[in-house]
Amino acid sequence: MTADIMMESMYDYFACPSCHHDLAQERSESGHSEDEHLSCLNCRVRYAVQDGIPDFLADPEKEHAEEGIAVDVNNAIALFRREIDPESRSSGRLFDQEVKRTGASFLDIGCGIGRHLLVLRSNGLQNMLGFDVMPELVRIARNDYDLANVFVANATRIPIRNASIDFCLLYNVIEHCKDPGKVLEEIRRVLKKDGTLYMDVPNARSMGDRIFRWGGITIYGKTSHIQTFTLKKFRKLLQNAGFEIEELKTARGIFIDYPQLERFGWLRKIVTFLFGNEVSGWEFKLRKTH
Repeated sequence: MTADIMMESMYDYFACPSCHHDLAQERSESGHSEDEHLSCLNCRVRYAVQDGIPDFLADPEKEHAEEGIAVDVNNAIALFRREIDPESRSSGRLFDQEVKRTGASFLDIGCGIGRHLLVLRSNGLQNMLGFDVMPELVRIARNDYDLANVFVANATRIPIRNASIDFCLLYNVIEHCKDPGKVLEEIRRVLKKDGTLYMDVPNARSMGDRIFRWGGITIYGKTSHIQTFTLKKFRKLLQNAGFEIEELKTARGIFIDYPQLERFGWLRKIVTFLFGNEVSGWEFKLRKTH
């Protein structure tokens, strides 16, 4: 095997998710992609690179079982594709205010098939990375939308150098995480001193979130929303994790994405009429406390 310190775009940001030391890119003398790995120069743990996509999951089966990942992958992919406009320069999210910071670095945590990365790219940004715990979604982001700087990882073990990222995005993620405090701790580690986290969280008391959790349990036997938050509970979590709220935006409306419920269109209309203006969640702009 030969080893070279990595010098390629997203590879410059990588660090071992176990010990946070430098990685080296290894490949066999044959040069075949299936023989490529990333190796920690400190703890010597090796991570596979398959078809150009680094995979940092230590135990994929265990990590998938522990996190609240989509219980119906095909439905999730179909939903994500409907939401994507590869040419859009606006996401409708608070982080749109940063898209002109061409020299800044962005990390999209739980990037799915790349919706927010595409918005950043459409605005001319280059220093952007994204990862997801579901390899199927990362492959689509890379192969269908030509997003090269994507990889497979878990938000509780982010394979990024300390204090190297200007902006982190965490949308539709925290409610799926077994240990949200650890996720925020990791984000705080990779953000620069004055770094910013943009994220959202659903309102557990909203009818939309209740229906989502009920629908998952009824249809699939489990829900991917394994965490529930009120605004008070989430403020406490942020405080404990070392973040302060710089901006808070309240979201209203109700969204039901189970295709199995589409035949009950009349019920959807009634629920939308009754709860269409409820507080469905909150979006945050967060700063690290010093």
